[in-house]
Amino acid sequence: MVSLHPGGVPQGSWPAGLVVPAPADTVLALRIYLAIRNRAEAEKMSKDLHDGASPMYHKWLGKQKWNELFAPLPASYDAITSWLKSQGFTVNAIRHDRYDVEFTGTVAQADQAFHVQIKSMRDGKHYGILSDPMIPTRFQSVISDVIGFDNLGDVAPPRSWEDGMEEPGVPPLRRLRSG
Repeated sequence: MVSLHPGGVPQGSWPAGLVVPAPADTVLALRIYLAIRNRAEAEKMSKDLHDGASPMYHKWLGKQKWNELFAPLPASYDAITSWLKSQGFTVNAIRHDRYDVEFTGTVAQADQAFHVQIKSMRDGKHYGILSDPMIPTRFQSVISDVIGFDNLGDVAPPRSWEDGMEEPGVPPLRRLRSG
């Protein structure tokens, strides 16, 4: 197993009682994104397509040709879906272009398969991971990302007191105005 994004999850201690283990039977909707093949060649082609001095300037590839050269291989896609199924996940979407795999499973399955710790906030509504996801070494060059380990995307920090939010029992803030 290798870390998908070393250092991607900030490390540190959390105040006691702030987070608790997420319920093991919570169902997660997850998605794996597969990396493009021949990345160096794709980057060179992209530069050439935009370089007026290149013989490839503005000679765009069609989707079919792009996929032939750079899309993940069917064998890689099949290996990932097989691994997910072997871990107890349900694969929900098979894509013809093979760039992503949608799957569902429980917190317990995700914790075990990806070696993460999914924790829940005290409110029980929000959850996230406290460690970087791990993937099998054989998928290191094939998987570019895994999403769905948290539902924190819709969580916004409280408005700041400086923005005029009043704390109960405290007189309103007086702001100095310039000009």
